[in-house]
Amino acid sequence: MCDETVLSYKRDQLDPYAGLPFKFRVLALNYIGYSEPSGSIRILTAEVPGMPDSPERVASDKTFITIRWQAPSYTGGVVIEAYDVYVKPEGGSFVSLLTLTDLSDLVYT
Repeated sequence: MCDETVLSYKRDQLDPYAGLPFKFRVLALNYIGYSEPSGSIRILTAEVPGMPDSPERVASDKTFITIRWQAPSYTGGVVIEAYDVYVKPEGGSFVSLLTLTDLSDLVYT
């Protein structure tokens, strides 16, 4: 006898594990005992963040440039840890300038 009922489970309150991957598997139980475990599924509870706003010039002269930008409105469900800043010289390709981990002020000079 096979009951084809589809069962589901909802896990709430993921803190302090929000953003971490979870693995789930299922075992069936009857009065004889437990089944072998099902295959497992890996679920990541976060996504990549949204795109930051385009940078804007704060100040510049022949010796420096200062830019700033707005953080994305969607963080992907977890805290943004860093921003990578890239520069493209005229006629060149984008190259990594730095990874900014001090997020107290989204300004680069």
